[in-house]
Amino acid sequence: WDMRRLGFATGPQGLIIARTLFGLTLIPFGLGHFLYLNNTVPLVPNWLPWHVFWAYATGSAFILAGIAIIVRIYARLAATLAAAQIGMFLLLVWIPIVMAGSHNSFQWSETFLTAALAAGAWMVADSYYGEPWLAARPRNAELKMMPVKFMPR
Repeated sequence: WDMRRLGFATGPQGLIIARTLFGLTLIPFGLGHFLYLNNTVPLVPNWLPWHVFWAYATGSAFILAGIAIIVRIYARLAATLAAAQIGMFLLLVWIPIVMAGSHNSFQWSETFLTAALAAGAWMVADSYYGEPWLAARPRNAELKMMPVKFMPR
């Protein structure tokens, strides 16, 4: 039943779908940095200069990474850098906020959400393992869409 109903989401097809969905989600993340600049700028750590610059730079990086992943140009590099960026948000923004003794449920939920996003982003980036960093199209996208063989339990 699973293979008949969900077969499109397994194997090479599922990998392409997952990567494309990941790329599509990065674009609104980036746009949020521009649309909600007043909420983004205060999150930049105080020890970093040019807070507005960092808000625009990280927003632009998300948008460019999303486009690169969707069109499959430098996708491995883009996915890895996006995963690193999300991980840096966790380490430089949310962990220091909650370590400072925050009792705000929004900040705690953002910390856990960012950790989950970072883990998912690293999984997508790892799915490109073995692909050239500067490939115009990943090799596994050229694979024939063959059914996935499962081992019996």
